[in-house]
Amino acid sequence: MTRIAPISVFDVFAQQAWLEDMAVKGWFLRDYASGVFSLASFTKGEPKAVRYRLEPAAPGEAFPDMERREVYRQLGWEHVTTVGKELYVWRCDDPDAPELHTEPETEAGAYTHLSRKLWMWNGIALALMGLALALLLGCFLGPGDWYCRQVKSWQPAGAWWAAWTALVFALWQCGRESLMLRRFLRTLRAGVPVAHRRPYRASRVLAGVMAVSYITMLAFQLGNLFRPSSWPLQPLADFSQPVPYVAMTEPENVMALRWENWRTSQQWWTIEDQGDLICEGRYFRLRLSGQAKRLTESILMDHREREWSVEKLEVPGLDEAWLTDTGDGCQFLTLRLGKQVWDLSCRGGDLTARLGECAIILVERQQRGE
Repeated sequence: MTRIAPISVFDVFAQQAWLEDMAVKGWFLRDYASGVFSLASFTKGEPKAVRYRLEPAAPGEAFPDMERREVYRQLGWEHVTTVGKELYVWRCDDPDAPELHTEPETEAGAYTHLSRKLWMWNGIALALMGLALALLLGCFLGPGDWYCRQVKSWQPAGAWWAAWTALVFALWQCGRESLMLRRFLRTLRAGVPVAHRRPYRASRVLAGVMAVSYITMLAFQLGNLFRPSSWPLQPLADFSQPVPYVAMTEPENVMALRWENWRTSQQWWTIEDQGDLICEGRYFRLRLSGQAKRLTESILMDHREREWSVEKLEVPGLDEAWLTDTGDGCQFLTLRLGKQVWDLSCRGGDLTARLGECAIILVERQQRGE
């Protein structure tokens, strides 16, 4: 039988208790592969009480040397496996056999390398958290063109929350394990023996939550392979909720797609393609009014950098209205009201003829809170 280990390998005494309880049920450890999800393989046998001890591996040694194995064998202990080149797993079937380490100070010394490695992983986790925070700030404070691309990209809120949940739990788990190991070593260095078992229910719950968060994060990442860039847009009649659009010809010619991005509470993409007439709309309802203003500035910055003609319009009811002419028959209307931004483009038609209609749509959606 192979199953996901419900406890972190660095939670040594909870691991020992879990393996001993599995032996009482008739399942004896055969192999242990560590990673994001640690897999423990068991062999079925006659249920009995045995002892398992996890001992920090010597630096650079994936397996205990023959001399150590022989000494431990004479004491009644057999090597079972090595967990990720970090921990030797020993098993003893004789309840009267002595412990591997009878002097607390000696046992503390064996954990020095493991303790340093765990602190190294803590540093990596903190660095990743710092990088994630920097990326998060960049989502709001980064360069205008980068910010605009991020808002328009396909980034479901669930993927964002799953990634942050996994990162926070990983950081908390590292800190928790380091604190437990530190307390354990302080006790041993004081010459006080400690129990080799401890309750592991809380560790199992934590490991389960972490596993769910990692699986959810991976599921969302795999889901990005099927993001809507390859999905067909749908007729307006297929949507039960109101779609923000303007039709230069007939509404039946407008196709739409609901877009997902955690920075927006609502986002739509509409296209009206009639050969010589092509109109496209990107509607955004941001989380904050300040974000809407920044998105508008980012869009206009891109237009100006392309040396297009940008003209400010005065439209009653709107916070901002801008008309951009590319000089080759294409127009852009960039409108803002509160948290809403509507970026429309049209080739082969005159968007200003629909300006009043666009303003009414934004005002009505603002009043309905859509």
